[in-house]
Amino acid sequence: VSVCFNYTSVPFTMKFNLFSLVIFGILRLSRCQNQFILGFNKKSCDTLEPMYVLEDYTHIKLGPNNEEKSGEELKEPIRSPTRYNTRNPPVEIKIDFDQYRRNREYKIRLEASRFFDGYMLQVQGKRDGNRTYVGSWKSAKNKVPRLISCNGIKNAGLISKKRPVQYGNQTFYWRAPSSNAGPLRIFVSIIFQDAYFILNSKEITFNAYPLSLKGCGKSMSCFRYCKMEPFCDADETEYMLTISEDPKNPESVMFKLGGKVNGP
Repeated sequence: VSVCFNYTSVPFTMKFNLFSLVIFGILRLSRCQNQFILGFNKKSCDTLEPMYVLEDYTHIKLGPNNEEKSGEELKEPIRSPTRYNTRNPPVEIKIDFDQYRRNREYKIRLEASRFFDGYMLQVQGKRDGNRTYVGSWKSAKNKVPRLISCNGIKNAGLISKKRPVQYGNQTFYWRAPSSNAGPLRIFVSIIFQDAYFILNSKEITFNAYPLSLKGCGKSMSCFRYCKMEPFCDADETEYMLTISEDPKNPESVMFKLGGKVNGP
């Protein structure tokens, strides 16, 4: 006997009588097939549009291991997913920064007023008019989100796993690139029931401090003032000064000065 069900529809008040135990025994031995839900994969990178994918029941042990089938797509989708407008979205992107620095790690939250069914996150920039994927997402301790590569960029996307569960508030961590990638925005695609919507953050600009120390002692002279120790990392300096030849005018010298600004 093969029985498939959506466990989220089982009432919490269900009495575990003998009949219930028999049913659950059958469910544990059955294989759920062709149970498609909206989800994300690498093919969603360019559009942030979800696709119909097989549900992954393996983590709740409802039957034999069907992990091999969990990534399959429906060859002929019954229908295309509907895209909602974002006038009053049940999810918001919350960040406490409007600039990013090299190699810094930043916290990004999704705050939800209603439960939702899946998500995909990216940080995008534009270089020469083309969309780029910037920085890298960090793996969460609970391993619920899944890291994916987009167009060869490792960990450029973060997606929810194909599971029959719903999500509330979520916290993620993103690591900024090692160089100036220009202005960026955070994009998130949210699956809500049988549709989806796409949100984006305000523009995030690059903060050049601390100055890059690449080439110090070779192509430029570098000075830094450390408050407590004779030597300190670039992030810990009170101010830094670099002197180098101006690449646009070899007869000129270029000075760059960066430092911390105290409160008003």
